[in-house]
Amino acid sequence: MLTKAIFALIPVIGAVILFAAWVVQQTLLERANSSLQQIYAAENTFQTYQSNNALFNAIARLPDAGAGTQDYIRTVQIYNYELGLRDMEALLGDSERQGIPGSVNAYSGMPPLDQKMEIVQERLTKIQDAVANQKERIAVRKASLNRKFFVLYALGSIVVLIGSVLNVVRTNA
Repeated sequence: MLTKAIFALIPVIGAVILFAAWVVQQTLLERANSSLQQIYAAENTFQTYQSNNALFNAIARLPDAGAGTQDYIRTVQIYNYELGLRDMEALLGDSERQGIPGSVNAYSGMPPLDQKMEIVQERLTKIQDAVANQKERIAVRKASLNRKFFVLYALGSIVVLIGSVLNVVRTNA
């Protein structure tokens, strides 16, 4: 009687393990995928703004672009970069923002434009590095979760199959 109950319970245990695998896949893996999608969206937004950079540089080089016009073009260029960086910076936690200069107000008079451009370039480099590190951490976590899912799925499937075979063998014996 006890043997019959144990044999009947084995496929149920396998099904529970399969359910655990599904939970890992649906929650933890989906969370990692969602985080990566947010990063890709923010990077795409930045690339859109960055693609305008060539236009700003070309317009600034036009022969009739005087000093005042060039300053205005650079001001709008800085504003454009800050808009592009905003979504990527929003992905970073407080500890990841350590050492990243604050955003530049393109339309304020201080600091001078050349210093604003340097600050924006420093922000760009540090934000991109921090986002790349974050993406790497998520990719490592996702690979680990994929391995766990595969192991749980394989284990659950094997347990269900063994339990089913044992029940068939026991029934026919």
